[in-house]
This record gives sequence, structure tokens and C-alpha cells, in this order.
Amino acid sequence: RRPVRPRDIAVIARTRSALAACERMLREAGIPAYADVDGGYFDALEVRIMLSLLELIENRRRDYPLLAVLRSPIGGLTSTELAQVRAARPEGSFRDAMIEYLPRGDETAAKLRALEEDLDRWRALSRALPLGEFVDLLLRETGFYAYAGAMLGGAARQGNLDLLCAYASDIEAAQGGGLTG
Repeated sequence: RRPVRPRDIAVIARTRSALAACERMLREAGIPAYADVDGGYFDALEVRIMLSLLELIENRRRDYPLLAVLRSPIGGLTSTELAQVRAARPEGSFRDAMIEYLPRGDETAAKLRALEEDLDRWRALSRALPLGEFVDLLLRETGFYAYAGAMLGGAARQGNLDLLCAYASDIEAAQGGGLTG
């Protein structure tokens, strides 16, 4: 037995508008709530960014997750900095352009090198920790959990990230294999 947690409770409504009204009332009462009224859970910005980070840790050659993480608060690059990196190697993958840009001595290259070091460390940790714990560690180490909490609807966004940790634990328990699985 354990105490009841918010994710243990579900509210079912006939319409999206009724569900949205219920979510609003719960939030106004200070109760964390998430309602899938606009799309899927996995479409939430904070969830997409964390999934991109997990994909990038697993395979650095995937450009879309790489760009999503670099442009997010985790990577911290501006659009101008991304353009500078791309200009280093206009052809080929963005990953190739990034590798070519790494030896430079500017602030952008320093951000890229720091991310590379983090990715190395996180990949090793992903093999050593249970998946749910690993996702939680990423949220805390990157500061992304606090960042999501500071956004509009922060409590709900943090709730989405808590749910992502729970999903990760459930997936590993059901399928095994950690991050790769």
C-alpha cells in the first residue's frame, strides 16, 4: 500500500469542452491536472523536448532530436548560433556540421562541447540506472523540470514530466531493455 498520487486518478467526460472545464476547475483549486483536449500527451512541448533528448542520447546521428535539444533550454543555442554551425558545413547532416564546428574557440563551440560531454555521461548513466530514475535525473540535472514549472501552466507541465518518468518506469518493467528498449 502507498498513498494515493494525482496520477492514480482519472476524470472521464463526454466532451473535450467538459474535460477542459474540469481541468480548469481542478487547477483553480490548486490540484495538478492534465487534460488531453488539444492533442495527445506526447504533443506537449515539454514532453517532446525530453523525448528528443532521450532519442539523442540513444543515437546522436538523428538531426531532428539534435536540433530540438540544441534549440531548447537544455542546449541553449539561438537560431543565429544554429545557422553559424550549419554554415560550417552546408552539406550533409547537422551532426556533421556540429562536429566540424566543435574545435572553434567561440561561445557556441563551448556550448556544443558541453552538450557532447553531457551526452557521453548520460549515455553511460542510461545503461546503469532504471529508466524512470534516469529520466528523473535528466529532468533535474538539465534544470528542465524547474524551467517547465516556470512556464505558463507550469504545474501541469511538471505533471506531464512526472508522468513521463512513470511511463518510462512502466515501459522498462513491461519490455525491459532500458533506453534502447
